[in-house]
Amino acid sequence: VSCSPFLYMETYAVSLKEYAVHQAIIVSAFAGTSIYVGKFIEKFGNRAIMRAGLICSTAGALALLAIGFIPSLQSAYLVTAMMSLLCLGCAFGYTVIFSDSLEIYPDLKGTASSVIMAMRALACAGVVGLISYVYQGRLLDVTLVIAFLMALILCFAYIFYRGTASIPAE
Repeated sequence: VSCSPFLYMETYAVSLKEYAVHQAIIVSAFAGTSIYVGKFIEKFGNRAIMRAGLICSTAGALALLAIGFIPSLQSAYLVTAMMSLLCLGCAFGYTVIFSDSLEIYPDLKGTASSVIMAMRALACAGVVGLISYVYQGRLLDVTLVIAFLMALILCFAYIFYRGTASIPAE
């Protein structure tokens, strides 16, 4: 978010209007998935949706990383496609985690929701700050941070699935 206008407009030489279209596609991937993920959860269950989200996000992150290392492959369209895949996976996982986390303290759903949103905002601010700090005008700068964060997410998911806590199979 913090460096995407610079990446698209300076590195890939897209106009402001074209950049807006690319961003709309990425946001639509997240928003559109979020709208329908409840239906997928009903059909496949939380665990399957979490796995699908992890797979999509990891595939998007790895593809972005590969593209970052191979400048000849880089284009605004390919970056948008892979970011959309990453966001699609994030929407799967976010929906499950947010709804399940509200059930930790069922009597405090409003408070829990506020705390979760505050934690999400702080995490986003931290990531924006980190990417802004390391960004040097190259896609690789951004993809290394994304890959690192995806590795952390996979570690947490592994610990969660292997630990005593687990998402009900439904």
